[in-house]
Amino acid sequence: MKIIGLTGSVGSGKSTVGTWISENYSAKMVMTDKLGHKAMEPGQTSYEKIVETFGKDIVLEDGSIDRKKLGNIVFADSAKLEMLDDIIHPWVKQYLREDIKKEQENGTYDFYIMESAILFQTNLDESCDEIWFVDVSDEVRRKRLKESRGYTDDKIDDILKKQSENVTYKQKCNLVLLNDKDKDYVLEQFKAYLYSA
Repeated sequence: MKIIGLTGSVGSGKSTVGTWISENYSAKMVMTDKLGHKAMEPGQTSYEKIVETFGKDIVLEDGSIDRKKLGNIVFADSAKLEMLDDIIHPWVKQYLREDIKKEQENGTYDFYIMESAILFQTNLDESCDEIWFVDVSDEVRRKRLKESRGYTDDKIDDILKKQSENVTYKQKCNLVLLNDKDKDYVLEQFKAYLYSA
């Protein structure tokens, strides 16, 4: 089983591309942001650490963490965001290690795809056999961000200015999948890559 890190720029459709591949090939796709949400669930060791760090005010009546309230706290203070990341990221890495080991033993899949917008920043790339980058033209990205997230042109301009680091990341990747059109277009690129490998 080959371990793949799937990353890409904002609005590129990383999750969608990963899902398409997992639906058409022998691949398991795991979205790390969803694992981050799982890390906040009651019963997880990370849950206790989060409540201990940020206080019981972030806990709802049912015992779950109010992610919106927690988000307001950490996004207003970079030091607090770092504290939260220091709790969640190790939990996510441990989960991935255990899940990969389990899938390797099961022998069900040819590929294990971990999708992450911050793959390199969290050093998840070090656990991967290959890195795949999902790319998109600025025109298509702009259209998607307006339609799916309601972003304004000014906000998109600001995002695009900060995308320069993606050029560096893209150069480190084994495969670049252009997601400008539809599923068939992406799968054709992936198929061509498999046959050339």
